[in-house]
Parts: sequence; C-alpha cells; structure tokens
Amino acid sequence: MAASTDPASLSNLQDIVMPQAVSWWPLAPGWYVIGALLLVFAVWATLRSLRRYRRNAYRRQALQELQALGAAGDLETRGQALADIAELLRRVALTAYPRRRIVGLTGEAWLAFLNETGGGDAFSRGSGRLLVSGVYRTSGDYPVESLREVLALARGWVNDHRPGAE
Repeated sequence: MAASTDPASLSNLQDIVMPQAVSWWPLAPGWYVIGALLLVFAVWATLRSLRRYRRNAYRRQALQELQALGAAGDLETRGQALADIAELLRRVALTAYPRRRIVGLTGEAWLAFLNETGGGDAFSRGSGRLLVSGVYRTSGDYPVESLREVLALARGWVNDHRPGAE
C-alpha cells in the first residue's frame, strides 16, 4: 500500500519528537558559590562544635566524679562525701572562672557565688548550706537525703553554670 500524498491523511502522522532533558552539568556559577558557602559553613560549625566539646571537658569529668560519689552506696562517710563535693565544686569554679574571683570566697560569699553563677538561690537555702557548715562536722549527723540533695544541686550547678567574660 502506497503512502498517501494527501497532507491531511492520517497515514502521514508521525510520533511527537520530545526534546532532550536539560542537563544539570555544567552547573551555573551561582551553584558553585552556594556550594563553597555551604562548605565554609560546615567547616566553621564543625570547628565551633569541637572547640565547645573541648572547652566543656572539665564539666564531663566533674559529672563523672559526682556520679562516683553518688554511687558510693551506703554513704556512711557523709562528712567526707560533703567535703569531696565542696572540693569538686571549688575545682570546677577555679577551672571556669578567674582565680582571683574564687580564691577568697568562703562561707556565705561562696554560697552567694554558687547561686549567682548557677542561676538561683538553691545553695543559700536548704541542703545547699551543708556545703559550708557540713564539711566541718565529723559525725555526719544529717540525713542521707540531705546529701542526695546536695549532690543534685552540685550536678545542676556543674551543668548549668555559665562563666562570664572577666
């Protein structure tokens, strides 16, 4: 059968030819700029996170020591446990703040410092006061619950204190 010479004949129809898809490569120059900016941001964020991680190593170590104090079991040597907590808080403060600000603090001034830097007044009232009065007791005649509260206060302070620019 011969093809019809009539241009309107349906036998002369051909498939629609679709154009090729637009290639992603090479990218437009704007994409290279965006890629470079994203790379710079990723490097900056990684370095900042690493610096923060290293800067907070003392917190992780202090929290481990507090965990070990809390896991001591019977807590029979409560006076020694309080002295250990007080010493640990002092070491953390000396690490985070200028030495001249910490060295002279004792008694109520020390508790006020802990309150000021920890955001609250938990050390000046309740069980937190044992850090000043309890460390000098030899008998440990206070309830174990008080020691647990002091441990919780110390953990909270180690986690939450914010060293200021001094």
